[in-house]
Amino acid sequence: MSISSDFHDKLNIVVEDLIKKACERAKANNRNTVMARDL
Repeated sequence: MSISSDFHDKLNIVVEDLIKKACERAKANNRNTVMARDL
């Protein structure tokens, strides 16, 4: 299967957003460690 070159750029944006939200969830739960459950 092939993917277009812009796929990588969009994937990076999606993953970055996912990580930011996971960090926010960890902080909201008074933790400094991001865990799988934050995803």
